[in-house]
Amino acid sequence: MIQHIKDKVIISLNSQEYIRLKEVLIDERDSYLAKKIKESDGEKVVAVVGAGHLNGIIKKIKEDEDIELSSIEFIPEAPHIAKIILC
Repeated sequence: MIQHIKDKVIISLNSQEYIRLKEVLIDERDSYLAKKIKESDGEKVVAVVGAGHLNGIIKKIKEDEDIELSSIEFIPEAPHIAKIILC
């Protein structure tokens, strides 16, 4: 059932929207979690993550590049229409 829902979402998005959505929901989160895991104190770290993030996090940790989080942690101000809808 979950795969059916995923397929419907992917079909309804054009390729550019899908790429951006994947960047935000998967890739940026993988980078964020990998950085936080690498910065954790201790010799052993236990991280509970979703299955969809596991391979990406492992890849980011193995790449051992410095991940800059400032752009990921930045939350842009919502447009006025979103403020009206959310209120």
